[in-house]
Amino acid sequence: PAPATVRLLKQETDLLIIPILRCRPAGFSYNLLEKKQMWQEALALLEAGCDGLSFGFLNAEGDLDEATMKDFIQLNRTIMM
Repeated sequence: PAPATVRLLKQETDLLIIPILRCRPAGFSYNLLEKKQMWQEALALLEAGCDGLSFGFLNAEGDLDEATMKDFIQLNRTIMM
């Protein structure tokens, strides 16, 4: 959802909002520019009031991209505190 939608939903409901963070369909292996875009979107959504984010990252080999996952987990924790 757009950050404005999140703010409105938080004002008007008591729903938990945990959107899926994706910059495009088809897979979870992202290039650096896509990761930067998703980082900016994550910041905006968390600052708008999301209760968390759902996301996943794979490397080019199809294994978990642990470094990127850790960065986004830390971002989620930092904003939520």
